Amino acid sequence: AKADDLPLPGKFREVAAPKAGKKASKGKAPAAGFVDAVILVDGIGPKGDEVLKAAGITTLTQLAALTADQIKDLEEKIGKPDAFAKGEWVEQAKEMIAGEEPRSEVDKKLKAKMLKEQAASKGEEE
Repeated sequence: AKADDLPLPGKFREVAAPKAGKKASKGKAPAAGFVDAVILVDGIGPKGDEVLKAAGITTLTQLAALTADQIKDLEEKIGKPDAFAKGEWVEQAKEMIAGEEPRSEVDKKLKAKMLKEQAASKGEEE
């Protein structure tokens, strides 16, 4: 190969270390209008929401971070084997964290209601 055919070296930039006392972010900040509630996942109804809450899973970010063993245990408690995989619950959680709308119309309406309630409570606080 000729020297002219070789790729040129790229530029590297220095990444600053996180400031003391702050955790490094693993991803982007949640999108505006983000509601961090597992009930917005299509396929999670009141029973599934109760079981997840009892297990300490109340947010989409927690749902997206579950391990395979944790998922298996939760499916046994819910009584729905493979519910996470069939319903793509973890994928749905990641989609909503990234800014996408819930998949079902019912969940979209619930999200809108939750956003209105959040706005109203912020207005009362001020």
